[in-house]
Amino acid sequence: MKNIALALLKVQQELDPIKKGKKGYNYTYAELQAVLDETVTKLNAAGVVVLQPIQPAVKDHHARVETLLIHADSGEQISAAAEVPWRSDSKMNDAQSYGSAVTYARRYSLVSLLAIATEDDDGKSAHKRPTNNHVSREASPQDFRKLLNDAKTMDELKAVWELAHANGLSKDPELNAIKDARKAEMAQ
Repeated sequence: MKNIALALLKVQQELDPIKKGKKGYNYTYAELQAVLDETVTKLNAAGVVVLQPIQPAVKDHHARVETLLIHADSGEQISAAAEVPWRSDSKMNDAQSYGSAVTYARRYSLVSLLAIATEDDDGKSAHKRPTNNHVSREASPQDFRKLLNDAKTMDELKAVWELAHANGLSKDPELNAIKDARKAEMAQ
């Protein structure tokens, strides 16, 4: 793990917070392309390959993506998976909804794995630098309660916890209790 850790250290020192430039329903977010533009070239320059294969989802109506960062010379790698629910509604058919969930999982698993921030690009934050190195809270504690309870394996639990941490929720006592209880269940 030494080679990939050193490469990622170099990359993390060069990464800037990613601007949230896309408008959603009642929020703004960083588009996948903005995340890839900020990260992939710097990772590749440090000898790290990025792969984001779609994996079989554990639950119905979920999209699962594993993000792998592979050190090209040594073969060392780290990964994180994200599984995101999708559903059809009047605005999107099944394929569109699934594609949206895949994009969301790709974006957040990469941002989480690299521990980089996203920030608003609407003038509110222009006068101050981000003080935390975490993803803005677009997911609620309730979302993470459900994801922690739905995790089927220790790897899934770890991936959800990494996302919770990236969202600044790792100190939430209720989430910690759920994580610890699920960890104990899985260890049996």
